[in-house]
Amino acid sequence: ADADACPGGTLRSCSQGRQGHACGECFDGMIPDSDGSCRECIEADKIPFAVMLVFAVAGLGILYSGIVFVQGRRTSNSSVAVITVFGQCLATVQALSAIAKINVQWEAPIEFLTV
Repeated sequence: ADADACPGGTLRSCSQGRQGHACGECFDGMIPDSDGSCRECIEADKIPFAVMLVFAVAGLGILYSGIVFVQGRRTSNSSVAVITVFGQCLATVQALSAIAKINVQWEAPIEFLTV
């Protein structure tokens, strides 16, 4: 468990706003904060979701219009390759952002590699 989220002390003592196994969850209506505690959600916390939703809808619209435009024509291999590469890049960015959130406390002799 993260030392900030589960600072020690009596059994089941977690940082402010945390609960559950190894203090791994925030109370309802709260999100993790940088100091290990949880804070109340504010309206600005919903902005990234709204922006991604707008981009997803716009992307689907563009994809649909592209399909309608080329309907009846044969799609070239290069456009399929571009779409495939774009999808792979998006998947890589998502995976790397998820991996970046993992906090591992490495022990010697591995810890010198994490500089």
